[in-house]
Formats: sequence, structure tokens, C-alpha cells
Amino acid sequence: MTFFTSPSFARTRRIVLRVLALLLLLSCFVRVGVAAVSRRRAQKAEGLSLYVLDVGQGDAILLRANGETLLVDCGPFSAESQLRVILHDLGVQKLDYFLVTHPHEDHYGNARTVLSEFTPGQVILPAETGSEEAYLLFVSELKQKGTTAVTAQTGMCFSFGGAEAEVLLSGFGQGNNGGTVLCVTYGETTVLLTGDLEKEGEAALLSSCPQKLSCDFLKVGHHGSDSSGSPEFLAAAAPRMAAISCGAGNSYGLPDVGTLSRLSALECRIYRTDLSGTLIFYSDGRTLTCRSE
Repeated sequence: MTFFTSPSFARTRRIVLRVLALLLLLSCFVRVGVAAVSRRRAQKAEGLSLYVLDVGQGDAILLRANGETLLVDCGPFSAESQLRVILHDLGVQKLDYFLVTHPHEDHYGNARTVLSEFTPGQVILPAETGSEEAYLLFVSELKQKGTTAVTAQTGMCFSFGGAEAEVLLSGFGQGNNGGTVLCVTYGETTVLLTGDLEKEGEAALLSSCPQKLSCDFLKVGHHGSDSSGSPEFLAAAAPRMAAISCGAGNSYGLPDVGTLSRLSALECRIYRTDLSGTLIFYSDGRTLTCRSE
């Protein structure tokens, strides 16, 4: 009994009580922190988020609406690690839709990685079949895995997370003009993704559906090349924001100064992956804002 009433025991008891109190306080902080993170994640899941991924000289665009996802293109082979890291950092584990605009390596290069690591629920292939061995291997793996795949057709519509997507043009011509042009509407905001569409394809859009070209956001065709972005097409689209996906110091000299000038004349805010890396935009259904500024 003497030990339990000694000064040393009293000191030990005080220390233990203080440690227990500290652990209880830390536990409260952890619970509050987890709740805050969960709230932030829930907030981020609401609305439409658009990521123009920095994959060098290529295209890869992720759209996420209320937890559902669409990946449009996946960049060149050389950006495989960047694509994988970015998607994992964004918390992407599975894709609802994966669309390849056309069978050029800078757009489909990492398709097999997407197929194996992010298991898309449905794949939308371009109308042009393609002849490159790597692309044919991707198509072959699709069949082996039994992944649902359809070919893009003009007028095709699908939805994800409250966003409505429509194929405005598919297979108009060969090469860049044979790609898929996609319009995504979320609430009152519209996103226009043109792949590598060139001026001939833009003229076809102006002829077939000029009323559907007006948009808040434009993914500029063909990495900002002068082969795309005619004055007539840009005037019809009249975007408030435009994104150009191109590699820093690329050997093509892109984006072209003429394309930049035509966009600037529309008082359009221009964003570039070669200058700013991955670009992030967000729509709450009423307004579209850039989160990268």
C-alpha cells in the first residue's frame, strides 16, 4: 500500500493521465480531419470537372461528373508514366467511358494501359479503323477482355453523372478529319472537344450543325496548328475559354501564332499545357471556371 501512495506513483499517474488526454485529443483531431476530407471529396464530386492532362505532345482529357468518368484520348507512348500517375493522383480507379478520337499514336498511345489499369466500362472507338500495329493490338485486347466497345457515329448520345455527350461528327474524312468531335453539356455550360479536326472538318460542322457549336470551352483542334481553327469556325463556337494541348518546346512550333491570334481576337482566355501543365476547369452547371489560375 505504501507504493501506491508514494510521490513517485503520483507523478507516474499524472503522466499517464496526461498521455491519455493527449491521445484522446489527437483522436478527435483525426476524426475531424477525416470528416473534413470526406466533405471536400464530396464537394469535389459535385458538378463537372474537366482536366486537360499534360501528356506532352498529345491529347488526354478527363471529364468527371458527380463521380462518373469519361476519358477522351490517352496521350503518346512517351507519356505512359505521366498518365498513370495523374489518373491515380486524381483518384481514378475505374472509368465509365473511354473514347479514342482517332487512331494516331499521340491520342491512343496508352490505350492498352488504360484498358488494363482503369477497366473502362465502355470504349468508344473512332470510325477510322487504323492500321498501326499498336492500335490493332489495343483493339485485339478489347475483344479478348470482352470489354464493351462501340464505334462512334454522328448523332450518337450518351450520359455520365448528369452530363450529356453528343458526337457531332465522326468519320468525315481520313486522318485528322476522320476523328470524333464530342460536345458535352452540363447544365447551362458546354464543352467542345475537337480532337485533331482540321479546317475541312470544321467546315463540315458549320454546314451540318452550326447551332450546336457555341460553347463555353473549346479544346483547340490539332494542338493549336494552323490547319485548324478557321475564323468562321471559331466565330461560331465563340468560346470564353480555350485549351491547347501541346508539348513544351515541341519540334512543330505549336501552337501556331495565327491560331493564337484568331482566338485572342474573340477575347477568349487561352490556356496551354506546355506553359501551365495539367489544366483544371470546373462547372457547377451555371458557370465554367478555370481552377489552374
